Amino acid sequence: MKRVFVIDWILIVVFIVSAISGIGLHIAGHGNSHEVWHNWAVVHVLGSILFLVAIIFHVTTHWGWYRGIIKNGIGRKSKVTAVLSIIFLLLSVTGIVLLGVSGANTPLGLSHYKIGIIMTVIAVGHIIKRLSVLKKSTLSKILCKWKQDSAVSLFLYLDSVFKNNYKLIHNQAPVMNRLCPFLLNLHK
Repeated sequence: MKRVFVIDWILIVVFIVSAISGIGLHIAGHGNSHEVWHNWAVVHVLGSILFLVAIIFHVTTHWGWYRGIIKNGIGRKSKVTAVLSIIFLLLSVTGIVLLGVSGANTPLGLSHYKIGIIMTVIAVGHIIKRLSVLKKSTLSKILCKWKQDSAVSLFLYLDSVFKNNYKLIHNQAPVMNRLCPFLLNLHK
């Protein structure tokens, strides 16, 4: 499997975590519960650190593209990606600065939130534009195959349960035993 596709799929997941937790953190900042705000903050910081790490791997896999911009200039199609890169850099810097200060309800915190919203909108467009390539990636094919195998295995497993008067027979569905071992413990 190509490394770039694995990184891109991971990047999408951690992007979603970071974006949703950032919005949740902002909304919680307007509430009365410090505990709720704190929980959103923890999820956002951890998700954003994972996002930063994934971005570093993503940029290294596309380093030739960045070198090409420096060498040849920005092409017409590259402008959005270049803007997204600059906005992410600005978002990262403000986020790291906010870690060192009490940033809740400060102008810097609000600026970070607004930059994050802009980043989210542009990133969603960036992802949608490349989604067809990601769907064709090996990881997507593996996930579809696993999903099909799991559905067939689940059907065979449930069939064996119904044929045996709702008693789970532990040796009739070895694939399900590996995929869902917790099902075996439900009826013991």
